[in-house]
Amino acid sequence: MERESFENEQVASALTNLGNVEHSRGDRAAAVDLYRESAAIRSQLMGEDHGLTLLTRSNLAQSLMVVGRCKV
Repeated sequence: MERESFENEQVASALTNLGNVEHSRGDRAAAVDLYRESAAIRSQLMGEDHGLTLLTRSNLAQSLMVVGRCKV
């Protein structure tokens, strides 16, 4: 992995971790924004089907369901 890609993945990882914190604190709206940004970075770097991209999208979907912006 190139240095820039590695650094971007570190940013995506940090955003996901912050999303996890916000979700746990009950601020699901903030978590949605953080997960969405992380998912966009991971999708661009690794592709839509990469495990980390899918995990981040799963976290995003869970937060969206809690705030009522996603229906199953």
